[in-house]
Amino acid sequence: MPITIPDVSHYEKITIDPAALASPALINKVSQGGSFVDQTWHNRSRNILEHKKLIGGYLFATGDRPSDQVTLFLTTVMGALGHTSLPQLKLAVDYEPNPENQCSQRQAEQIVSAITLATGKKPLLYMDYSMWQGAVHSSVLMSCDLWLAEYGPVAKAPYKLWQYTDSASIKGINVPCDASLWQGSLVSLTRWWKT
Repeated sequence: MPITIPDVSHYEKITIDPAALASPALINKVSQGGSFVDQTWHNRSRNILEHKKLIGGYLFATGDRPSDQVTLFLTTVMGALGHTSLPQLKLAVDYEPNPENQCSQRQAEQIVSAITLATGKKPLLYMDYSMWQGAVHSSVLMSCDLWLAEYGPVAKAPYKLWQYTDSASIKGINVPCDASLWQGSLVSLTRWWKT
């Protein structure tokens, strides 16, 4: 039976009760570009871990200098949770259309490479189907597990996580939110989450 995993950010005016959360995991935005920090990350990430659930954090990639983006992202992650928490985290890069400040494919590759070098872990890569099609010839991006953003009944690309809706009702979260599916057991999810 698939496992539903919510992903949230400061954009949604939501309240999360970790003790009541009907999911073993939560993904929260950490930062965007090289200067914006999502203020919900610090407390939410700590609260989720305190309740023995899995926490993931993502960088929303922009056209800012890749080194600045990675430094802010990792500094913010570690500032909230410390370096010892790294094995418990799933790190992700959100690489999606952004007309205001688009991240190029080359910049996305640099971000992925820098995170991998700094942490020893390849980040999960969030893309919609059109971005995935444009990235299929990039060995760096294709080396990451895909977090596919595609709303509808069928996923068109091979994914690890599939964000299938922006309106899931999940116990422990007061309003509908984005959610993704994990096609596997809790044991396999936990094992993969730590890679």
